[in-house]
Amino acid sequence: MKKYKITIQKEAIDELDEIYDFICKDSPKKAVKLVGEVKKKLLSLENFPDRGSRVKLPKLSQPIRFITHKGFVFFYTITENVVCLLHITSKGQDWWELFGL
Repeated sequence: MKKYKITIQKEAIDELDEIYDFICKDSPKKAVKLVGEVKKKLLSLENFPDRGSRVKLPKLSQPIRFITHKGFVFFYTITENVVCLLHITSKGQDWWELFGL
C-alpha cells in the first residue's frame, strides 16, 4: 500500500494553535485531547488521502480536498506522494475566504 508524506502549511499550524488556545481557556484537557484527535485524523491521510471530498470551485489553481472532524474542516492537496494540509477551520466559517475567493 502506498503511503503519503504529510506536510502542514504554516497557516494550518497557526489555525490549530488558535483553536487550541480558544478551547484551552475553558478546558486544557479538552484542548490537548482535540489536538491529539486532529493529529490522528491527519495521519490517517497517509494511507487514504483520496477519501476526502473535493472543493468544487473552478478558480482554484489545484484540486483541494477536505475532511471533517468534530466541527472542524481540514483542507488539503495531494501531489505525487505528499498530502499538504493547507487550512483548518470551523464548519461555520466562510472558508472560501481562506483561498482568496
